[in-house]
Amino acid sequence: MLLNRCACSLSMPVLKLVTETRTNSFWWKSITRHMANFVRTPVRVYDPARGELSAKQSIAKLPASKKDAAKQLAAMTEIQKFAEAGEIFRKMMGDIHTSKNKRLIALEGGKLVEEALKYGLRLKTLFLLKSLKEFPERIKAIVDKQQNLEADSPSYESTSIREPEIIRIKQSTMELWSSVKTPPGIIGIFDRPTESYKAERTQSDVNDVQPEHAPVPLTVVLDNIREPGNLGSIIRTAAGIGCNVLLSKGCVDAWDMKALRGGDGAQLFVPMSADVDLETLYRVPQLSDLLTSNTQSIQNENNDTLVPSKVGIGIFLADSGCGSDKFGLPIAPYTSFKYSDFSWVILILGGETTGLSDTVRKEVVNLQKFYPDVIKTVSRVTIPMSKPIDSLNVANAFGIIGYEISRQYMT
Repeated sequence: MLLNRCACSLSMPVLKLVTETRTNSFWWKSITRHMANFVRTPVRVYDPARGELSAKQSIAKLPASKKDAAKQLAAMTEIQKFAEAGEIFRKMMGDIHTSKNKRLIALEGGKLVEEALKYGLRLKTLFLLKSLKEFPERIKAIVDKQQNLEADSPSYESTSIREPEIIRIKQSTMELWSSVKTPPGIIGIFDRPTESYKAERTQSDVNDVQPEHAPVPLTVVLDNIREPGNLGSIIRTAAGIGCNVLLSKGCVDAWDMKALRGGDGAQLFVPMSADVDLETLYRVPQLSDLLTSNTQSIQNENNDTLVPSKVGIGIFLADSGCGSDKFGLPIAPYTSFKYSDFSWVILILGGETTGLSDTVRKEVVNLQKFYPDVIKTVSRVTIPMSKPIDSLNVANAFGIIGYEISRQYMT
């Protein structure tokens, strides 16, 4: 009896322990099961750079109402078509944007595409918005031609080297690379024009239509302009004045989509040189020719021969006037100079935030030392301000100074 009682007393804690373990296990499983409801399930993130969902992903989203085999097949074909078009668009625009393909440019908007076609550039690919139905005249002719060819031959593909390819894409795809918030619906991919081609076209245009005034003997040197909109505005103003532009290595690409939009396509008409080394300006072909030609003119003058009354080069650096210049360059208002006394003027503009670099300041000082008889003046010019602000926008500053130089030469 005593043994049985001891056995029972020993078994009670064991039973209690087993019961508590089972209870705790039950509660643990319940807690983990409820906690699982608060854990987020993995979310598949699609890379927006691809522009389109893949065909299989889009087909999976088809509504149940499209169970009809014919309709579903047509929907699958359309989805696959726009997926492939989006991939082509992404690849081509990516190569242009990252400068992997420097032979092509992308023009956005019907006006710019029309201007390029009129200018004679070769259109390689035309991307149109899926829902776009109205086009400018020249673009409409290209679209109608392709539609007629496709109607005659359903399996038609643009294989001619001169025949552009027309690709329809979705708005979400075009928005990825558009330079504006609401895409205009037209992006044309053209061959980038060479400077020699631009010179030939400019000469032919002069023969056909006389400009309002002759080009101004002015070269604009841009030092580290990084804002595409500002660069486009400067090039547009340069086209109106009639001068050429040199871009330093730190400048944004003049053929960037935003720069092209800001310049309204003026890049097609303005002589430009990119990646100019400001440390060796005398080696730049345009400036080297100026230095050589003016030296020859001075030598002829010493030999008592007839030379032009305007001899010498004036170099002017647009500056806010804030702070001192460690190179000792003088500064004066832009209206205090008679630019028309020089055979050629060089105007240098600095970047939006940093202004003129020490590199270009030092280089112009050295140029005057090496060519004292050619470079007559090296000076900073400033625009007087009514209010206490540092400076104007670089594009606005060039418009003011540039047209003052142009006015003096025209009068």
